[in-house]
Amino acid sequence: MRIKVLFFCLFLVQTSFVLGQKLLPPPPMPVQVAQMLWDSCTAIDYTFFELPISMSVDDQPTIRQNVRHIALDGILDFAAGCKPIARIFFAKGTSIVLDADVYFQQNCTYYMYFKHGENKPIFANKMTQEGLDFFKSVSAQAEQIKKDGKISGGH
Repeated sequence: MRIKVLFFCLFLVQTSFVLGQKLLPPPPMPVQVAQMLWDSCTAIDYTFFELPISMSVDDQPTIRQNVRHIALDGILDFAAGCKPIARIFFAKGTSIVLDADVYFQQNCTYYMYFKHGENKPIFANKMTQEGLDFFKSVSAQAEQIKKDGKISGGH
């Protein structure tokens, strides 16, 4: 019986599940995982699905600035109709250690994390104000690219 209970608890921690008709999000990223990203991440790549840009950062101060975009708070609910705008890849050396979908639209600003190569969410976290400002700036730059084909300014 103990093994069944442990398996059920692990299942709830590692996946979103349906309660009635409401889809519940996975738990927030543990502090230890955020600390691992802070201490060990050597590159972060952003691939935007519909924007004409992508980004990579590989210097520790900028990586840490990007890790600060992750709030330790989990999300309480999924907003209907939310779609990710980007996928983030967190690398340690030559290995990708974590992926995240970026949700950035009204009533829908959070990260949904996945083990690399899997499509099952394991964590979901809100964005900090710094993260919200970052994606607002990126969106403005993308609009500028669409308008005249080049990036003006930087973040």
